[in-house]
Amino acid sequence: MTDKRKRREALRQRQFGPFADFIREMPCVVCVRRGPSHPHHVKTLGSGGMAPRNLVSLCVKHHAEIHCCGRETFEKKHSIILMAHAEQSWTIFKLRHPRGARSYKN
Repeated sequence: MTDKRKRREALRQRQFGPFADFIREMPCVVCVRRGPSHPHHVKTLGSGGMAPRNLVSLCVKHHAEIHCCGRETFEKKHSIILMAHAEQSWTIFKLRHPRGARSYKN
């Protein structure tokens, strides 16, 4: 495996590792539809949303919707604050999987 490929895999693990797997098992934060859910970065990766506590679970329908209308419109429409749900999910993950949570840089 090349160095570039190793770095890309390490980045993928930080972004989509055990916490993303945990998020996939959670119900959608909007409609509470049972998983598998799609992990969604509340703050985009391009704007520095690399922290694991930045993920929420969305069903396929709501994940597509947020990408169409944008976060602000989505939150207003559904009367939801996604970052609050992301923080709550991260707290639950840390309590249930303390070893897995330590593998992330905060």
